[in-house]
Amino acid sequence: MRVVWASTAFVAGVASAIVFGLAPEHAVPTSVFLLVSVAVALGTLSLLLTRRRAAVLLLCGLFLIGCWRGGDAIASHEQIDRSTPLSSDHAAPDDVSPLGHLRFNIAKSLTENIGSDHSGLPIALLTGDRSSISPGVTDDFRSAGMAHLLAISGLHVSLVGGGVMAFAALAFGRRRHLHLLLPLATVLVYAALAGFAPPITRATIMFSMFVLGIFLGRGSSTLAALALAAMLMIAFDPAILTSLSFQLSFAAMLGISFVVPALSSIGELAAVERLPNERNTLLSRVKRFAVGSLAVSIASTLGTLPLIALHFDAVPIWGPLATLVAVPAMPVLITLSAFLAGFGAVPMPFLPEIAAIPAVAATQYLTFVAGFFAELPPQPVETGGWSVWMTVFYYSVAGIVIAFWSRIAEGTSRLRLRFLNPGTGFVSATNRSVGIYLTITTLLLLIAVGAWSLALIRSESPSHLSVKFLQTTHGESILIETRNGNRMLVDTGGERWQVADTLNSILPLWDRDIDIVLLTHPDSDHVGGLAGVLSRFRVDTVIHSETSGSNETPSTLSSLLEGEENVVTARNGMLIGLDEDVFVEVLSAGCVDPTNGCSNDNDDSIVTMLHTGDVSFLLTGDIERATEIRLAASGLILRATVLKAAHHGSNTSSTSTFIDAVEPSAVVVASGTQNRYGHPHPEVMERLNRAVGEERVFRTDLMGTVELRTDGQGLWMVRQD
Repeated sequence: MRVVWASTAFVAGVASAIVFGLAPEHAVPTSVFLLVSVAVALGTLSLLLTRRRAAVLLLCGLFLIGCWRGGDAIASHEQIDRSTPLSSDHAAPDDVSPLGHLRFNIAKSLTENIGSDHSGLPIALLTGDRSSISPGVTDDFRSAGMAHLLAISGLHVSLVGGGVMAFAALAFGRRRHLHLLLPLATVLVYAALAGFAPPITRATIMFSMFVLGIFLGRGSSTLAALALAAMLMIAFDPAILTSLSFQLSFAAMLGISFVVPALSSIGELAAVERLPNERNTLLSRVKRFAVGSLAVSIASTLGTLPLIALHFDAVPIWGPLATLVAVPAMPVLITLSAFLAGFGAVPMPFLPEIAAIPAVAATQYLTFVAGFFAELPPQPVETGGWSVWMTVFYYSVAGIVIAFWSRIAEGTSRLRLRFLNPGTGFVSATNRSVGIYLTITTLLLLIAVGAWSLALIRSESPSHLSVKFLQTTHGESILIETRNGNRMLVDTGGERWQVADTLNSILPLWDRDIDIVLLTHPDSDHVGGLAGVLSRFRVDTVIHSETSGSNETPSTLSSLLEGEENVVTARNGMLIGLDEDVFVEVLSAGCVDPTNGCSNDNDDSIVTMLHTGDVSFLLTGDIERATEIRLAASGLILRATVLKAAHHGSNTSSTSTFIDAVEPSAVVVASGTQNRYGHPHPEVMERLNRAVGEERVFRTDLMGTVELRTDGQGLWMVRQD
């Protein structure tokens, strides 16, 4: 409980710092923070067990340290100018990490042994890469309330860690605790493979605490481990508080920590009424497993319910039951997939083929369960009217219920005993100190929730224009935000829900408005995520090119825009006002010379120039060499501070003539992380590096989302790490 209090005080301090907006120059440096944190930790160990006043002072100290650390949540900036080159913290384009090689080899081995039609789900469970899963299967998992099974989380860590621990105990015995090293190392490698996403980082820390408890011969508290994980993760990265995956992961675990014991306490009398020998039967064990698993699923659903309603506009009905039906196949698939990934390339006659049969069967079973519950009525409940204040109210009521749950459970037990045995008197309350501790802890948690809520709904007009080049699996998407909060989204490339998910994580919870969506051309790598954006956000105006593309996407685009009120066709010379001193100029609404036509669909791309003060951004869509040359010879002013490299860095674009006409100070290459065309091309990267310097060429496939900010005079690249 002391760990919970300490973590809550620290997290509340971090959130308060975000609320009150500490400027970057006022934030305590990381080195000072670490030294002070070590001192406070040592003081906590020595004083928490002695005097309560010292404990209170230490809690206040942790709150203040949290405030100081929260100042680092504000992104740091690097000035971009022509005289001072930027230092690059990112690997060279040709440098691939060992983990990247390992993920690639795992995916290759699974594809060879299971087949490309069935390898998507095993690859996702082992490496966290969901790109090989078909969009239809992903939608089924979402609709069935099973999407959490596709992302490596606490469930997967517990299955892997628990399975390896059981194997190690049989292989090495329990003497000298050698059976604890192998599962701990396995979980750490597993977390590294998944890229240490927030859910798996939280689960890894909690599993490590569980292993440490066994090593020390002491039990481990789920709530204490959860609180410690939150404090460590937020201490390392305070801005993670606003991450949706972080919120969902901890909300689910809080639900499990509080709701499951409550459900268990309600069922205690029923358990007493069972026959003693009934507990040892196989049927009884299966029944307890099913009831326990269902309770955990219901608890996690209740914990995440308002966040799901807020971010996804729909709440699946069958999630707990579908998860219960699907979970038995998970350890089978994970174990067999790991075996095939590790030993599939070893020459063992018939063994990989034999192991692939149940792996494929488990994959097909999970896919069938997802499809069945996705189609089973009733369909997910639409929650488009859910607001951030309803979310705050939900968690506040839940906190009050938790604070007084001991009294509620006691009253329920009394009423039930009196109903079953009318002669039985009321049971007197025992161990009131437990209720007091629970009440105090819950009040601290409510304070933290209130601070988090204020941090998330805090609105302040920025003093800059922000242009974010979003990372996608394929294609590109660019979010422009002005000083007064006006937004323009240029393209929605990637998977169906990818851009919407990214926007959910970076935009305020209460603000779901996008003023303009501009679609440069209707290829899937530029409009693939449009349906997700239109369903989750209120879009005022859609601007697109009047093209007759040859693929099937234009007809799909027409059907998506059919219900939109304000759909505008771009025209050459069109000016789009976004804010005071911020406007977008359409340089080319398709072909530069429509009478002569364009060489291909890519040359139909809309080319725009974003202006603010002395800074400009040239956004080029997928134009190719012919259009670049026409634009350079057209007499239009192409000079820009930032150039978005055309066609994701393909060798069909970014000609020397065009680059010389633009004279950029920085270049952004928006290429997908899993594009199959080899973008960006080495020759193009060489030309761009020569033009602006390697340190000023930013790639979304290597750096993630690239954000550039400007006040109209200077230009900054915002570090996302």
